[in-house]
Amino acid sequence: LALPYRIRTGPQTGQLQWRRPSRVTLSNLLHNPVYAGAYAYGRRPTDPRRCQPGRPGTGRTVAAMDDWMVLIKDHLPAYISWSQYEANIAQMAANTAQAGGWVRHGVSLLSGRLICGHCGLSMAPQYSNGGTRLRYSCCREATDYAGPACQTLAGKPLDALIARLVLEA
Repeated sequence: LALPYRIRTGPQTGQLQWRRPSRVTLSNLLHNPVYAGAYAYGRRPTDPRRCQPGRPGTGRTVAAMDDWMVLIKDHLPAYISWSQYEANIAQMAANTAQAGGWVRHGVSLLSGRLICGHCGLSMAPQYSNGGTRLRYSCCREATDYAGPACQTLAGKPLDALIARLVLEA
């Protein structure tokens, strides 16, 4: 699957390229009501309390569908029905890790806290051998763009070091 992308800078500024979409691009596409033929306004209002001086675009929030200022269904050509759109939104909400309200399984101390020193993205714990072997992997590029994994690190020595430092502190 390739989606159009307009180049913003460089010698090819303004030209159209077709690229494989990232996971975030696909998520944004599926969350957009235009996909279901609806016009919506007020989906991402700005909260002045969250705005940071000198940083345009900060302070944006995501409003619940009931809080959108304008919603006109069947206003545009649709790829899917409105009921299918609502079912997709419900399914994507149920698929998030936070949806169940439970802690993920595993013994990792650094789950969600370890940052890759190479690319700066979050590293995820991975278990093997029936959950006895722990590794932290930076696989965001691989997950989002089907690229190569950045790096992996042995988990037990890192967790042991963090446990020792926390107890010393």
